[in-house]
Amino acid sequence: MSQPIPDESQGGQQQGNQPSLARQVLKFKKISKTTEKGLELNLEKIIGITSKGRNTFVYNPVTGELAYPAGSIAILYNPKTNKQVKYLFTGSKKPISAITFSPDGKYIAIACKGLEISIWDLQSDNKKPDYLLKGHRYGIENILFSPNMKYLVSIGDTNDRGLFVWDWINETRLTLNKINKKINSAIFTPTGRFLITAGEQHLKLWN
Repeated sequence: MSQPIPDESQGGQQQGNQPSLARQVLKFKKISKTTEKGLELNLEKIIGITSKGRNTFVYNPVTGELAYPAGSIAILYNPKTNKQVKYLFTGSKKPISAITFSPDGKYIAIACKGLEISIWDLQSDNKKPDYLLKGHRYGIENILFSPNMKYLVSIGDTNDRGLFVWDWINETRLTLNKINKKINSAIFTPTGRFLITAGEQHLKLWN
């Protein structure tokens, strides 16, 4: 059974019928386990979405699950059961700006509106990312795995202007390319040999 979250600034009391912001966003449920610090809570549901485009609302090609952000938390949702099945806490103070699944559906990469890209093994119960990529100076607008999954490409925003190729398993940046025009879309060719980008006044083929 869901339990209300007290508004600590009001000593647990709500003003009138207006719910606290915490209650509007997160719902928790009690579990029977009691720790030394008191009753432990499990996250039951997150209400809301902060996706602003297709780069932050993505589909797992294998499981059929969807992923979308709520602030700095990535939510995995199963449309068949109509349930949120997993929460990935990036730990960032910035909102998520891009999400992508690996072609085999086993990994998810998450970029926050800052400097980091975190990659998670969806088959594990890890509370922290399995891989972490750092290199962008400003925002990241798009990320995508190569078809053979050896590489991850990250595309910076108009302030960052970086297009990087990563050996993500070894957490190593392989290339450092600068872009002059904003990239609106990017896709690999089926073989993974070329990356195609399209944006302001350009259509480019990257080898």
